[in-house]
Amino acid sequence: HYLNVMEKSANWDGSPLWILSVFEDEEGIIWLGASDALVEFNRNDKSFTLYQHDPDDPQSLADNYVNSISEDLRGNLWIATNGIDIFNKHTKKFSHHTHNPSDPNSLSDNNVSNILVEKSGTIWIATDGRSINKYVQPNQYVKKYFLDSVVVTNTWGGIQAEDNDGKIWIGTNNGLMSFDPVKEIFKEEPLKGDIGGVLLDKEGTLWIKNWTDEKFYFKKIKKP
Repeated sequence: HYLNVMEKSANWDGSPLWILSVFEDEEGIIWLGASDALVEFNRNDKSFTLYQHDPDDPQSLADNYVNSISEDLRGNLWIATNGIDIFNKHTKKFSHHTHNPSDPNSLSDNNVSNILVEKSGTIWIATDGRSINKYVQPNQYVKKYFLDSVVVTNTWGGIQAEDNDGKIWIGTNNGLMSFDPVKEIFKEEPLKGDIGGVLLDKEGTLWIKNWTDEKFYFKKIKKP
């Protein structure tokens, strides 16, 4: 319904936008990750603002393809695109973080699938390939974890959820995996297949989308 009023955005050219992700920030603003823009939706006046790459502005969005969006404890948006963009909602400026072969503290890969912000503030970044990046603020230290399983070729399903015990749940092309960030141990879970989505609800149930058999599964986790 609301997408029919996109003409209220002053910088929308009328071309179709594929919505890849939806995120609501702490202020109640809806952010859409799209195939050709980052979109801000104000529910008060039902207006849209589009953010796109401007080759003349180094502080614009790095790439118009936005896979996912999250928010850190400081209120900045973390955007999975060609690398990571961090968006300051007050200045409306983007800073860019990409893979740099000569910098061991840079991302392991620029093909970022999604981002999870822990309750503690630690930020987890999943990339194409078998790597997970742990981003620790404020010193911007990046620690990389690589999955040893030879049957897992990518973690494109991404880091989808943190349960009430702090365990991280990861979707891969060969099944569901969990990661204990304290012991730094990955575990292959019994559910196999191409896992494309994981959601933890308020009751502590983990909901899992399996693209291989096109079914949803659920797993009971300890309640908060």
